[in-house]
Amino acid sequence: MFGTVTEKAVKAFQEANHLTDDGIAGRDTFSKLFA
Repeated sequence: MFGTVTEKAVKAFQEANHLTDDGIAGRDTFSKLFA
């Protein structure tokens, strides 16, 4: 339940960290974020 700006930021983070850029801040995204 995020806006489009947040979704774009999550996708950019995922792409930069070689994750699936689906815009969903799931387990893999959080693992990279807090690594």
